[in-house]
Amino acid sequence: MSKEIEIHSSQELLVKAGNFIDSASVDEIKKLLPGIITSPGQCFFPTHIPVTQNFNTFRIVEGNGTPRALCFSKLVFFGTVDGADELQNLSEFASCQVSSLHTSVRNPRAAVDGNLFSNNIHTDREEAPWWEASFPENVSVRQIYFFRRADWHITHESYLRILGVGQDGQSEVLYQPEDLDACREAAKAILNEAMASLALMQRAADAEAQAIMQPKLEAVTSCLIGWIDFFSGHTKTKPSVDLKEGVSDPLIELIKLGLGGPKDFGLEPDTGLDVEFEASPAAQVRVRTYGELPPGVGGLELYEDGSETPVQTFAAADMKSRYYLGPEEFPQSYIAGLQTQVRSRRLNLAGVFNINRFRTWNLNQQHAANTLFLEVAVRPDQNGPWKIVHDQGAGYRNAVTALRLVNALIKSSWTEQYAKLLGKLFSQYRRKNLMSPLAKLVRNREPLSKAVFAGSDEVWPKTKYAAPLRLGKHGLRVPVAYRDQDTVMGHMTEMRDKIRALGHKPLLMYGTLLGAIREKDFIAHDDDVDLAVILPISDPDELSERCEKFIDLLNQNGIKANRGAAHSPLIHCHRGVVTYDIFILGHAGATIYWPHTALKVVPERADIFLPIKTIEFKGEEFDGPNDPEAVCQARYGDGWHVPNPAFEW
Repeated sequence: MSKEIEIHSSQELLVKAGNFIDSASVDEIKKLLPGIITSPGQCFFPTHIPVTQNFNTFRIVEGNGTPRALCFSKLVFFGTVDGADELQNLSEFASCQVSSLHTSVRNPRAAVDGNLFSNNIHTDREEAPWWEASFPENVSVRQIYFFRRADWHITHESYLRILGVGQDGQSEVLYQPEDLDACREAAKAILNEAMASLALMQRAADAEAQAIMQPKLEAVTSCLIGWIDFFSGHTKTKPSVDLKEGVSDPLIELIKLGLGGPKDFGLEPDTGLDVEFEASPAAQVRVRTYGELPPGVGGLELYEDGSETPVQTFAAADMKSRYYLGPEEFPQSYIAGLQTQVRSRRLNLAGVFNINRFRTWNLNQQHAANTLFLEVAVRPDQNGPWKIVHDQGAGYRNAVTALRLVNALIKSSWTEQYAKLLGKLFSQYRRKNLMSPLAKLVRNREPLSKAVFAGSDEVWPKTKYAAPLRLGKHGLRVPVAYRDQDTVMGHMTEMRDKIRALGHKPLLMYGTLLGAIREKDFIAHDDDVDLAVILPISDPDELSERCEKFIDLLNQNGIKANRGAAHSPLIHCHRGVVTYDIFILGHAGATIYWPHTALKVVPERADIFLPIKTIEFKGEEFDGPNDPEAVCQARYGDGWHVPNPAFEW
């Protein structure tokens, strides 16, 4: 740090930043925050756009007078129907149009009902490409969540606007990040909210982490002030520490420190979550959970100040959620990537108690994964305001808020440290949906990909009570090796025997074969079981038809099966929580046709597959290829004997 720069408070930073931003142009703001308009980090979280007027049509346009393409992922509209008070998802009421589509695979409605994080709308290059959604008169839109495109090209799309159009045809700009006023507002909000979130994370950390965080936070503040003074002309000497090194890197370290470790808790009172707080009078308690699956709490004990005996205990049956609140009531959570249903339960106490502690525990292992986002609030009567006494998800939301400042600073020049933090954050809070866009961004960038896996691997071994999620080829999943092995092998041998009874030999293949010959067990990061059946063909184009016929054969004989990827001869069979994949391989003369990279069917020498031999795996005999090592090398390359959890992630 430059010796001319002394440590300043965050309040001084925010005042100086506000003064600079108020007088700066968009280009000057982008000198301080290069990614303020568009940054790949924005694709994880939607932009929240409140709608305060009655518009019946919403239009997205892209361009500044030069031919461009419009590309984005999705819009989620919330509002009311027929004047009802309750907000609901309005996608089914949207009538959609688009100026053009780059591919016929998509359609205009994909923007409202397509898969999240897919680039559902991608027009041709046009002078002024557009997409719009119109709603009937009885529908009133009140909230919009806008998901931008999920790839590196997001940085080229600065001139996007969202317009609201009334029945009179008059339009109003609802979202225009390149607009000077919007840019100023966003820059100040990012700085203010990030600094507030960092302070909250520091306050919630243990004493050791707080001591480490304090000088880093001061250094960040000092460096930002130095650059603001330079950009605003108050100092002539450029700071010796650049913004990335002096701000974004320490910010990443601060967020990681603030995250701490996994937050899951146990299935019994003794291993549950025990929280003390400032004593508060309570006649009602509200428990909210918003995990990825419908959560359930195993019980709740409430304690008065100074008492070791609970004043009231609620069992699991008492804790069943009665109120199903949508994400529109919690925009900050929805913006943070928590696109899940919020469930709530209000509990009436036997009187008014001065509560200062509660203890709760999980119903089972599955629910231990979903109470990572748990909020407990109390109030002294049935009409007063709620006082939140515990917010289990605050750490995640604060981290996401602070990350917005990192995204604005580094734009697209991601560091391994940043990728590692994302891997840890999304794994620790089990945000499986956010691993999809992250994989798109780091795929084919080996250092970043490895860093994501390293961050994720910091978390899963420390999970105590929830099923451990490990990052692998299919994202965050529970590895087969951590399932009940008797159950897994029981289903596997049952499927082997049933397929053999149909006159076919199911071979161990792909990851399962690799584990059998390399680990003598399932691969540590593999989350499914891979088998293959070799069928005679005269042409590889027959594989799709043979696959469909084999699905029918399986279903007719008690093996419930369905087609996997449409472009590949892959069959899914689900047994409990594990998927058993059956690949159809084609044999024609001296050639085997089999799914390879990205499931594309390619030719291979038949002699490494045939004749079929027996392989011993976990105490059972299975069918396998003639030369298992050669098959693994043909599929995974010369490094097949070295574990690589990021292979084709």
